[in-house]
Formats: sequence, C-alpha cells, structure tokens
Amino acid sequence: MNTSFFKSWYLLITVALIGIFIAIPSSLHSSTYTLLSGWVSFLLLIIVFLYTVRKRLYQLKLSPETRFRVPLKKLERAEARFNAIRGNIRQGNLKTKREIEQVAHRVLKEEQVQRVLRIEVVPNPSSPKKGTGKGTEKSNDPFSIQVFPTEPLGRVSVWLRAHLYLGFAFGVIVLFHGGGSFDSITGWSLNLLTLIVVLTGIVGIFLFSLGPSWITEKEKDLPYEKAFVYRQSLTEKILEIGKGLPPALEKLSRELANHPKQVAQKLPQLQSPSIQLDPQSQKSVQDLLVLLSQRERVSGALESVWKIKFAINFWRWIHIPASVLLMGLVFIHIYSVWRF
Repeated sequence: MNTSFFKSWYLLITVALIGIFIAIPSSLHSSTYTLLSGWVSFLLLIIVFLYTVRKRLYQLKLSPETRFRVPLKKLERAEARFNAIRGNIRQGNLKTKREIEQVAHRVLKEEQVQRVLRIEVVPNPSSPKKGTGKGTEKSNDPFSIQVFPTEPLGRVSVWLRAHLYLGFAFGVIVLFHGGGSFDSITGWSLNLLTLIVVLTGIVGIFLFSLGPSWITEKEKDLPYEKAFVYRQSLTEKILEIGKGLPPALEKLSRELANHPKQVAQKLPQLQSPSIQLDPQSQKSVQDLLVLLSQRERVSGALESVWKIKFAINFWRWIHIPASVLLMGLVFIHIYSVWRF
C-alpha cells in the first residue's frame, strides 16, 4: 500500500476546511454562510479542474514541459558525471551533503540540463548508522544522489493529491452550501451529482493508493503488456510439441492449446497410464505439462491484473462524467444567481 499517499498537506487542509464549516452553524448569518461556502467551493473547483487541464495539456504535448528538451548526448554526459560523483562519495572525497549538492548543481549547469533535471541528495538507508556500525547492506556511502525530471508545473503526484483531497472537500462543502435540499430539480441534480462525485472520490483515493501495489504484486516479474505476448508464445510451443506426438495426443494437445479453459477437464487424458509412449514422446508430454502449467500461471496473473484495471476504468466511467456534469451545473448555478 502506498501510505505516502495519505501523508499530504492537502489532506490536512481538507480536514480543516470541512471542520470549519461543521463548526460554524449554518443558521448563524445564513446569507454569509451561503456566500462563504459558495465561494470556497468554487475556488476548490477551480483548483481541482486545473489538475485535469494540466494532465490533458501534457497528453496533447501542449504543455511547456514538452518544450524543455535537450540533446541526448548532454543527458548521457550528465549521467556519466553523476556516476563519477557517486564514486567520489564512495571513496570519501565528498563527505557532506552541501559539498555533494554544489558539485551536482555545477554538473547540471555546465551540461545545460538544469531545465529538465533536478537532483536530490538523501541519506543512504544502506549505510551504517552512527554508533551501531550496522546497515541493511554493506555500504559506506553516507549519501545517495538521485536524479528526477524537473516538472516545472509541479509534480504530478502532488497535483493528484490536491485533486483528490480538495475535490472531496469541494463536494462536502457544496452539500453544506445547499443544505442537502432536494426541493427543486437544481437541488436534486446538484446534491445527487455531488454525492456521486464525493463517494467515487473516496473510492478513487483508495484505488490510487492500493491499485499500483496490487498490480505490481500480481504482475510479479512479468509486466502486464508483455504477459499477452508470453502467453501466445507458450501456446505456439504447445502446438509445436504436439505435432511430434501420436495422432490421438496431437489432437488432445491442440485442444488444450486452443481451449485453455478445458485444461483442467482434459489434462488427465494426457497423463493416463494406459497410453504407451516411447521415451521421446514421454519427454515431449512432460514438456507439454510444464508449458501448460506456465501458461496457466500467466493466464491467472493476467486475469487478476485485468480485474484491477477494469475496476479502475469502471470507476473512471462513473467519476469523470459525473464530475463534468457537476462542474457544468455549478457554473449554471453561479450564472443564474449572479444574473437573477
């Protein structure tokens, strides 16, 4: 589980905002409460919407970040010099964090890659702790230098946290703003959409904190995209081995290759002791069993990852349209209040 997802200032801001509006009685100066909750929710909506704008601009390659490009040779030279810095840290030539940062920033400037790369010097968790002489691994490096993209418009992970937590705050404050009223079509629409967005937003927080670790656990050493190719390769090998078997077993191996769901039902036929085989065919059958087992394992992992991805996409199919409709209704509501 990505617990760092819950370590965010935006979570504290969300809790604080909701707490403030709960603490203030809505009956006290109701017009002031309505105006305050309305403007706060509108401001939160703008911030939440900016994440979507940033994401779409980057996908369409319209973001300023896509223009910050440098030749590959400069990036390679910078990486080589960073490796040299790591060597100096290991040899004890660079001992303090300040020294390392000065040298690393000089590399960024001299290689003219400071617009696309940034560095962080962090304590090395594998180095021995002071006074103990113990570490998770044998390493004398007190610090580790890490290189990241600059992301001048802000880190995507930070924008995502702001979107999720402030979006939740927006939904709750909109409910406070309307008082949960269902007396009109507008009230029904706003409150119903707000409830959908808030509830799916809560689900989204847990999906984005748990989903990546779930997928990684299911994929293990075989990425989802490569698993399809690997499974097809195993099927082709099963068909190829089956061609060297007696006709009855060749037909059976072809059925097992083309109909994976029938493996459990028909596999005993392949292992039947009544079938007399020469040593070469026996070896081929053993190879066939291994390949079928491998394909079964890959197929199981694919199905598990597919279920997780489907859950995330299903969440998007509900959350995104509801959010767009809610945003449109909010602007219509603001215009109607201002105009009339």
